[in-house]
Amino acid sequence: MVFPVLLFAVAFFYLRGDLGRYYDDYVFAGRDAVRAATDWSGNPWRSAPYFWRPLLFPFLYYALAALWNSMAVMHALNVAVHACVALGLWVLLRRLTRSRAAAATGAMVFAFYPLHFDVVFWSTAITSSIPAGLVMVVCVLFVRYARGSGYGLLPGLAALAFVSVCWYEQPATVVPALTLLYMGACPKAQAWRTRVVRSGAAVVVMGGALCVYLALMFATVPRGRRGGAASIVPVAELHDRVMFCTGQIWRLMTVHFREYTLGAFNLGWQTVGRVRGMVVVLLVVLAAGVWVKWVARSGGEEQERASLDRPSQERAGRWWVAGFGASWWVLAWLPFVPVRDQWVTPRCFYVPMLGCAVVLAVAVDWLFERTRRWRAAALVRGAVGAGVAVWVVVCGVALVGWQAMYQARNRADAAQVADLVARVPNPPKDAVFVAFKDEFRAAATGRLLFDVGLLGWTGSQSTVEAMIKQAYRRNDVHCTQLDFWNPPAVRAVDAGGVSYPLAFAGNADAAGGSRISWERAVPFCIGVDGRIVLVDRLAVKRADGRVEEFVPPVVKSAAPGPARTLEWTAK
Repeated sequence: MVFPVLLFAVAFFYLRGDLGRYYDDYVFAGRDAVRAATDWSGNPWRSAPYFWRPLLFPFLYYALAALWNSMAVMHALNVAVHACVALGLWVLLRRLTRSRAAAATGAMVFAFYPLHFDVVFWSTAITSSIPAGLVMVVCVLFVRYARGSGYGLLPGLAALAFVSVCWYEQPATVVPALTLLYMGACPKAQAWRTRVVRSGAAVVVMGGALCVYLALMFATVPRGRRGGAASIVPVAELHDRVMFCTGQIWRLMTVHFREYTLGAFNLGWQTVGRVRGMVVVLLVVLAAGVWVKWVARSGGEEQERASLDRPSQERAGRWWVAGFGASWWVLAWLPFVPVRDQWVTPRCFYVPMLGCAVVLAVAVDWLFERTRRWRAAALVRGAVGAGVAVWVVVCGVALVGWQAMYQARNRADAAQVADLVARVPNPPKDAVFVAFKDEFRAAATGRLLFDVGLLGWTGSQSTVEAMIKQAYRRNDVHCTQLDFWNPPAVRAVDAGGVSYPLAFAGNADAAGGSRISWERAVPFCIGVDGRIVLVDRLAVKRADGRVEEFVPPVVKSAAPGPARTLEWTAK
């Protein structure tokens, strides 16, 4: 299949992996900020020194550090794992459908789903695709088990299920749905009692492995941390929590999906709109024509030759398999409901879309079977193939746009931090850089949700702390958090300094936060053009109408460059 392979290479590697780092990539990498080198003797579980996703942290610690100067290789690894997941889905669907075109349709729609941008382009999010790949192996082996393999497969299935949750919990939500997969894949003549016993035994064994993980997690994770006992919402709050998560899922499926995809397509088309890009687009279109022709010709003789001993190809079997896909889509969201402060993000759609792809493939397989003897059967299949081709090409261009967005975000972050170091090369001990405004947008597509879809380097406290320390190669410098969606977390600004809710070394106050004197504070903004703009004068308006003005001494001695007066209204 030339078309999906060519489009895959374009959609996920058009910029040759030159995307750099983003967000948590700076946090989880095992780097010594002062030495600017890999800290091989450090604790890879420093971010979570307890039993919670125990394989995730050491992998990121060593992989991101070892490939610090070769991030294109890390990106290639992300793409390769995603390709393995899509291939695993194709293998599963071939065992559940009569038509190769139907299986290919499901696998391609999953592979090019535009909300997968985080999982493929953000290095840290590879920890979502790795367990998804393990679960695809579980599903393929489970079909083999359903078709007659002995109970000897169960220990291996349980081990795979346990290992998968040690990376990330969401993919393992497939386990309860496997009963439906068994009913659709087992021999038609198998007694119902045997079906119930064999499917139930497998689910119990794998479920037991998952319970071991949960027991270890609750026994070791501190109560107040995610995964701890106190992070689980009480029964009285479950309804509100369900409604909250449902609202987030709906917004991501509708408003965010539309804005993200349109913005990414806009930027993607700008990115490929050159001579090289036009040649690539022409090759993709030609390959798409071959794909449509193949889909139109598949189905007739292929369906006649298909082995009818596959229960999932029968009407009842298809219903079971479709139920398996639909139930997995629902189950995949359940881990977000009971955990307090757990947000649904685009990468959370990665696992549910596997279930959705199963339903889609079964529906297309049913359509091809129902229309197999029609005079217009080839026309129907060709129309389906053309529709799929158009959709995945649009998604492919959008994914190129996301590549360009990650690249632009990374370059802007690096330039801004370097600019800050150039302006203030020797900040005092325990200095705190105070971010007040970020007016820069990494893209200008007119789709706000996309243009600010990737937070800047000040977007999270852990990221900004890691980056500022790495930039100065010092552990005694800090920076406050600032992102597009929230106002500055600064509590107060006055002639004495700045109050901040997080305690920084050398600046801690009695309330558990920080009181940063102007001798150590470096107030700054990020301009529309992405340049660092130091605040050389502050005008604080008091409740009584008085305005106090003062000049931060550290900024007064900074290197020449953009500066502004900042007005602040006292709370």
